[in-house]
Amino acid sequence: MLPGEGCRYLKHLVNIPIPEVSLYNSVRVSESLVDKNPSDLNYHYSLLSIYLRDTRYKDKFIKIKDNILKNFKTDEEERMKFEVLNYEE
Repeated sequence: MLPGEGCRYLKHLVNIPIPEVSLYNSVRVSESLVDKNPSDLNYHYSLLSIYLRDTRYKDKFIKIKDNILKNFKTDEEERMKFEVLNYEE
């Protein structure tokens, strides 16, 4: 698989209802892709989108999102894409 190619398939997971067991597996796969491609914001975005499905990932979500907003060089469009990701109150 070429770099970035996994994200093309992973982004489809964001819009599919995921049962509890599959959510855990989706998180593990997404975290692995982020670990292998730490500079690719698409993988981070997909992981954060999957974290949003369950509040037990809220701490990890906040930590990763803050890290991206503070340490990654992003254009205005990319930055806005991450800023709007939030758990609904």
